[in-house]
Amino acid sequence: MAVKDFYKGITKIRKAFLMQMFSYLISLITLLSLANLRLTPPANLEDITSKLPYIAAIGLALLTLFIVALISWIYKIMGWGDLCKSSLGRKFYCIVRICIIALPIISFALAIIIGVEATFKALIQGTVTQMVYPGFTSLVNTIFYSTFIIEGIALLDLYLKYGPAYLGMGSILYLIFTIIGVFLQGFRLHATLIANSIGCISALLIFLGLTTLRSKVISLGGGNHGGKI
Repeated sequence: MAVKDFYKGITKIRKAFLMQMFSYLISLITLLSLANLRLTPPANLEDITSKLPYIAAIGLALLTLFIVALISWIYKIMGWGDLCKSSLGRKFYCIVRICIIALPIISFALAIIIGVEATFKALIQGTVTQMVYPGFTSLVNTIFYSTFIIEGIALLDLYLKYGPAYLGMGSILYLIFTIIGVFLQGFRLHATLIANSIGCISALLIFLGLTTLRSKVISLGGGNHGGKI
């Protein structure tokens, strides 16, 4: 049972990072597209109409990004839950699962509060003004990125315990990507592109590392509990 749960957990987290890699790729393409979509204010109706297909494509990409990210998140919740149940894992993985569930929800709820506050203020004053609490946005982003830091530490722990080289490199790069993400809040587009590129590479390395780790688990008798992607 311990091997079965561990195998299932590794398989689900592996799928999660495959989805996460795709989400970074979609994000990179979308960011590049937004950089090319320039409507010089004040934009007239003709300018907007001529770029409607472009805008629609970006909207579709953003919707796809949301769906892929949601699937990845669900796989992570289930995967770390399986590792939590397995005696081959650690109790720390239970904390990781709780953080992966709670921290994104908390940051999303705070983001909604910020949006409602900004909308309410705009309606009262009749104009869109700067946020009253600019540090609040940074707090929301920091809470959100904390999820990745905790997960990166857990992945690094898996590497130290079981040793796939790709997993170690990917975990370290994942932590670097997260720290960069925290400090690049509000920076220019090219900095965001660099951060997303690092995130994409780290997700690929983690995926490859978990593939190797899954093969090790198969040798322990876990190979009959799931199929390959």
